Formats: sequence, C-alpha cells, structure tokens
Amino acid sequence: NDYTFLNALCLIVEFSLCLQSLWFLNMNDIQQEIVPITQDDLFVVKNHPNAKFDYPIHCHPEYEINLVMKTSGTRVVGDYEEAFSDLDIVMTGPYVPHVWKSDLLTNHVITIQFSSDLLSFQMINKRLFMPIRQLLIDSTQGLQFYGTEAERIRDEIMELTRIQGFQTATKFLTLLNFMAATPRRNL
Repeated sequence: NDYTFLNALCLIVEFSLCLQSLWFLNMNDIQQEIVPITQDDLFVVKNHPNAKFDYPIHCHPEYEINLVMKTSGTRVVGDYEEAFSDLDIVMTGPYVPHVWKSDLLTNHVITIQFSSDLLSFQMINKRLFMPIRQLLIDSTQGLQFYGTEAERIRDEIMELTRIQGFQTATKFLTLLNFMAATPRRNL
C-alpha cells in the first residue's frame, strides 16, 4: 500500500542522510547488520554477559535498546562519539550507525531489537501510546538515558531476560512507556 511504500522511502532517505552525516568515517566501514528478528516477533532480547565488543560499526532497519554494564570505553552513535562507563543505556532508531568499544575483557550487554514497523501499528497511534510513539520518533539520532531512572530501566531490562510468553509483551510495552517518561538526552 501507499503508506508502506512511503514508510520504506523515508527509511531509505533517512539511512542515506545518516551516512552522509558520518563525515569522519569511511562509508565502507559501516556494516549492515542482519538482526535475528522475524515477522512473527514483537522484539528479540540478546543477553551477552561476556561481550567482546569486537563487532564493527553497523546499522540496521530496526530500533535497538542497548544496556551496557560493568565496563567502560568509547561509544559512537550516529555522528556523536563519547566515553561511557559502568551503566550505559542507549536507544537507537532505524539505520543509526553505532558501536561500543572497550579494552576490558568483561562487558555485559543486553540488546533489545524491534521492528521499525512498530510505528505503523494502529495501536501506537492511540492516545495512550503517544508517549511511546514520540520516544520512537525522538530516537532517530540516538538517545541516552541517565540518572536514577537508568537504574530502573536496567532492572526492567534484566527482568525482561528472565520471563517468557505474553508477559514479555506487556513488560516490553511497560519498559517503552517508562523510557518515554524518563529524562534522556539526544546524541
């Protein structure tokens, strides 16, 4: 349909503009990640208690929430590079290039990936979901969550790794709703 075509066209333009904004990187260095989410998944959670941070800078058409714990290093999201430490929570929108680098051998990372189609769900256009919709829109350049609320986000994400079934869907939506109301900064 026309909406799907326009949505895909917007993503292509956004990806192109994003790549152009990364003047300090060789465009050949940015890899397109193929994520394990399928049409049947609302989201996927990947828990890496011993992440190596050896993945190159990459992007993908999905939204992503990264919880990085008990480590420090350098993070690049879009055209923004900075140091991170201990507790780092970042949300990236579709096609936002990102990478975390650390010289430490123990890095705990939990990644939640979900489809950019979430914005086209009829439910997300309802008044109750407007804060989540705005969060998704705001994440197009990357968002960082901080303060005591970041600790609660960490706890909610950790809980999401321990539950199964329909509970994961309600927990995921609750997490997005909490993140939508949490102080954050644009990257």
